[in-house]
Amino acid sequence: IYIEKRFIEKFDISILIGLLNTIGEVSLKNNYFTVNDAKVKVSSSDDSLVIEVEGDAQLRALISAAIRASLCLGCGSCEVWCPQGAIKIEERKPKVDSSKCTRCGICHSVCPLTEYLLGLLRKTGDLEAVFLSPSD
Repeated sequence: IYIEKRFIEKFDISILIGLLNTIGEVSLKNNYFTVNDAKVKVSSSDDSLVIEVEGDAQLRALISAAIRASLCLGCGSCEVWCPQGAIKIEERKPKVDSSKCTRCGICHSVCPLTEYLLGLLRKTGDLEAVFLSPSD
């Protein structure tokens, strides 16, 4: 699965890495992040993000992390609902303290943006529609 999208704001890959840590243990090998058993290749520039996922394992959670990392509005739902206090909103973006995170997934399920966009994906089957940006 290959996703490429351009964004108006600079994309911060460290936010995505933090959010991937909420799914499973993240390691970097040969330009691929391994999240549990799923290989995820992520590359970014100042205004774009490319995500390649090998296989369908945990695809929903991976897409959720990518949505949150790239489109987060900083509403704070994830911070409020995290039972471990592992997430803080800083400069309108989620920062994950991986030493506190238990990978329960609550942060993904309470994100209104993620749930709306994943609902759109389920309804339309159009992954591109999920990653709409003002430049489209």
